[in-house]
Parts: sequence; structure tokens; C-alpha cells
Amino acid sequence: REDEIKIDMSISPIEESYTLFHKFQIQVAKEEMEKVDTMRYAWEKLQLLASNMQTHLVVIQSQFKDTLAANVIQFSADSDTFLEDYGSDGPMEEGLAPQEASDRLGNFQARFDDLWNKYQIYSDGERLFGMPVTEYEKLHRIKKE
Repeated sequence: REDEIKIDMSISPIEESYTLFHKFQIQVAKEEMEKVDTMRYAWEKLQLLASNMQTHLVVIQSQFKDTLAANVIQFSADSDTFLEDYGSDGPMEEGLAPQEASDRLGNFQARFDDLWNKYQIYSDGERLFGMPVTEYEKLHRIKKE
């Protein structure tokens, strides 16, 4: 908002300067004069566009927030399922042959990468909407492993 005020306050002195140039017949490029003549109109048009966009975002915000909340609930369930599978059939199981552990790691890596990407997206969304960010410590532990 402060930047808008600065811009708004700087337009009048520019217009006044160019009016004086014209009054005292100081030569200024025609394109430059045209830009100064349309500057206030362009600024007001930009402000109107920004206001309309802000109103539109307020209207659709609740829809996106509700979708995010539903996705976080589903993600939590998907994460629990993954953690159960990883704990019972993952590569960290004791007594596994190295080749078997490597095969299991490959199988779980793609699922984990998908979950991790969703975690990052949903966490960013929660921060964006001012919601408490849901933490998944076990997912972070697996990321470190």
C-alpha cells in the first residue's frame, strides 16, 4: 500500500513538469509526452485490475482452502499406509540380503518421492492460508534414511 501511495504522489509532479515544458515551449519527444499523458490512466487501470483480482481471490479462497484441507486428510492416510508398508516390508528390515534390501528400496523410493512432493505442496498451502502446518516426523526420518 505504501508503494501505491508513493507512485500516486509521484505522478502529479511529473505531469506538472511536462505541463511547464509545454508552457515554456521546451522541446520534448512526442512519444514521451504521450506516455506522460496516459500515465495516470494506466496507473488507475492497473489499480482497478489489482482490486478486481483481489476480490476474485477472496471469493475463490474458501474453495481452495477446503480442497487443501481434504487433500491433507487424504495425505495423512496415504502417509500412514506408506509408513506401515515401509515398516513391515521396507529395506530396513533386519536380516535382509543386500540385493533384497536394494530392490525394496527401489520399490519404496518412487512412492516416497511422490509423498514427499505432496508433503511440500500441502505444507506450502497450509502456510499460504495461515493454517497450522501438519508435521510428519516419521516421513522426515525416512527422508534422512
